[in-house]
Amino acid sequence: MSWVKFLNIFILQLFFIRLTRCSQVVVSDYKLFSYDLTPGGISPRGVGTSKTHSWLSIQGIIVPFTGWNSEFIYIGKPIFLKISKVKIS
Repeated sequence: MSWVKFLNIFILQLFFIRLTRCSQVVVSDYKLFSYDLTPGGISPRGVGTSKTHSWLSIQGIIVPFTGWNSEFIYIGKPIFLKISKVKIS
């Protein structure tokens, strides 16, 4: 069990918050070389470099004991707070 999951299960969910690891893949220097026409639309083909950005975030006002096997259930408007710097890997 990771330390993030341990904190979420035994401590944080009782205070209606969760600690989450977030990630985003950013593609740069994309060079397009062809298009494919499919029945669903146009799909481009190309080559680019990708970087994964990851950070820790606190999500707030979540109903306790939800979100383990499905989506979180929020009470009202959800709160998102980034608590770490973006790590590029």
